[in-house]
Amino acid sequence: MSEKKNKGITPTSLRLILSITIVLMVAAAGVGFWFFRSALASYAADVDKAAKEATASSSDIANLQQLQKQLDQDSVAVNRAKNIVADSKSYQYQNQIISDLNTYAKASGVTISSYNFTADTPTSGSSAAATPASPQPLTPAGLKSTSVSVTVKTPVDYKAIMKFIHSIEINLTKMQLTGISLTRATDNGNQVTTNPLTIEVYIR
Repeated sequence: MSEKKNKGITPTSLRLILSITIVLMVAAAGVGFWFFRSALASYAADVDKAAKEATASSSDIANLQQLQKQLDQDSVAVNRAKNIVADSKSYQYQNQIISDLNTYAKASGVTISSYNFTADTPTSGSSAAATPASPQPLTPAGLKSTSVSVTVKTPVDYKAIMKFIHSIEINLTKMQLTGISLTRATDNGNQVTTNPLTIEVYIR
């Protein structure tokens, strides 16, 4: 009767198993670390890209805001430039000029007795002959001009005539006074007499 030999795990086999297990664990840890490192690098790249896009977006917003501000400023300049000279359509007829001057005169307390256009046929009610105008200033490039001689009823209050002149001069150069002569009235210190006013009207 033969005896069966019990085959158990020997120390050598155990050491071999443990060694293989450790190697496998180290390999698995290395592979896991590599995948984690790759994922972390990809995430870092995405974060960096998003940060750059956010910076670029902020820069674009700032540029757009600056552009909008510039456009707003330019729109004011454009609107003021439009008002610097009278549109030739608005001032196509002399009665428009007369209407404007009448408005300024009424607001100032001045009475205009007649008009005389040096380059055009005198309007109804204007004097037969124009008083010689003062030397005219050079017309700005690209613009045309017409000159009108305005006779004011005198004597007239000094403050009233100065207010009338000021109303003409603050019109963003649509109208420009080019000739005037004031003389103090002898009977009243606040009254003055004036020769016809020469006014240059700029048009496109």
